[in-house]
Amino acid sequence: MTMNLITGAEGADAPSAGLDVGGGFPWVLCTLSNNTFGLSAEQVESMVQLPAVTAVPNTPMHVRGVMNLRGRVLRVVDLRVRLGLAPLEQERMQFEMMVDQREQEHRMWLQELEASVVEQRPFGLSTNPKESDFGRWYEGYRTSSPILRSLLERFREPHERIHGIAKDIEAMASAGRYADAQERIRSTREGDLAAMLHLFGELKATYRRTTQEIALVLSDGKSTAAVVVDSVLSVEHLNPVQGEAERNALGGIDRVDLLVGLAKRQKTDDDELILLLDAASLVMG
Repeated sequence: MTMNLITGAEGADAPSAGLDVGGGFPWVLCTLSNNTFGLSAEQVESMVQLPAVTAVPNTPMHVRGVMNLRGRVLRVVDLRVRLGLAPLEQERMQFEMMVDQREQEHRMWLQELEASVVEQRPFGLSTNPKESDFGRWYEGYRTSSPILRSLLERFREPHERIHGIAKDIEAMASAGRYADAQERIRSTREGDLAAMLHLFGELKATYRRTTQEIALVLSDGKSTAAVVVDSVLSVEHLNPVQGEAERNALGGIDRVDLLVGLAKRQKTDDDELILLLDAASLVMG
């Protein structure tokens, strides 16, 4: 008799992977949205960049179709949809819309600063870069991609310099140096703001490029299928997490019945929970 560690379900059909977290085979860690999942390396035959997928009529929504992998025709399961998460393309579009909005806000911020000089009135927007919409998102955003992290770090200095000119402009305007203030705004628009706008475009392109999906070929010993994930992080041993899982630790997952346990990484102080899945639940469903 086996037990699903998340739901507590028992029975011969209950998934058994994840019960031996601390020993035996290592785990393949992959990402979906902001969640990290683990699949036993014993159940992962291979991993490849997602090839062309042929749609198949009258299949469940989470089945994208079939793919040909070295002469083998495999069913392709969209793991995001299977778990009740938003499809990756929807997430990409939302990210790009957010970036477009942050870009427009910076244009309007500098326009309003210039208008306050021309109209000789106080500037009413925030001068603290961390209090802007972009600043709050920037300080709180987390990504597993080192490429994106490196790119995001390039925003910090021009973003701080843009907001930093507000006090200088206010001082110039107070002294009646309106032409100097407008010249400073013009140079900022052509310098730091132009750099930020270029980075926003690069951020959208890099996000799309770094979210090329990966197909994990899984086998439970009887059936084989490919599941689509956002990325593969590593293959490593994990430490099991004992006790009842809190619902808010499950990252918005609807199908908690497909999870068989929780774990943490051995070689890091990160408290992130790894959500463990079982191949049998995925290749048969």
